[in-house]
Amino acid sequence: MKKRMICVCLMLVLLSLSIVSCGPAYRTDVPSARLTGDVLSSSAPLATGDAYREVSDNYKNMYFDKWNDTAVVKEYSVVQSESATDFNEAGAVVAVDEAHAEQVRQMVEDYLSLMHDYYADFLSSYNAVEVEKIESAECRVYGRTVVYAFLTRAEQKAYFEAVESTLKSGS
Repeated sequence: MKKRMICVCLMLVLLSLSIVSCGPAYRTDVPSARLTGDVLSSSAPLATGDAYREVSDNYKNMYFDKWNDTAVVKEYSVVQSESATDFNEAGAVVAVDEAHAEQVRQMVEDYLSLMHDYYADFLSSYNAVEVEKIESAECRVYGRTVVYAFLTRAEQKAYFEAVESTLKSGS
C-alpha cells in the first residue's frame, strides 16, 4: 500500500512538472528591432510621440560586449529615448536557441544591475522622477527572446504586453 501511494505521488509530481514546462509557444522569426523601437513607437499606451534610436556602436561595445558572442546571441536591439530628460530604454536579445535563453537572461540581468549601480544615485540628484525606471527595471523571457525595459511601471506593463502579443501572433 505504501509503495502504491509513493508511486501515485511520483506520477502526480511528474505530471505536474510536464504541465508546467509546457509554456506558450513564441515566434522566433520576429526581429529584435521590431520588439524595441517599433513596439515603443506604435503601441497605443506607449506611443507618446517620443522618438527612439538604436544605441551607438560605442555604447554597444562598452556595455554589450558579451552580447556579441554569436554562439549564444543571435541578434539584439537596444533603443533609448532621444529626449535628454528621460531614461527610457528597451532591449530585446534573441538567443541562438532556447537552451541559451537562461544564459542570455543572466547577461541582461547583469546589465540591469550595472545600470542601477551606475545611475541610481546620479538620477536621484539630477532627475528624481527617473529613479523609478532604474528601480523597477526588469527583464522577461519569451521563448528564446529576452526583453528588458527602463520605463515607468505602467509603461513596462504595456510594453511587455505588446511584446508578448507580437511574439505570439507575429504581427
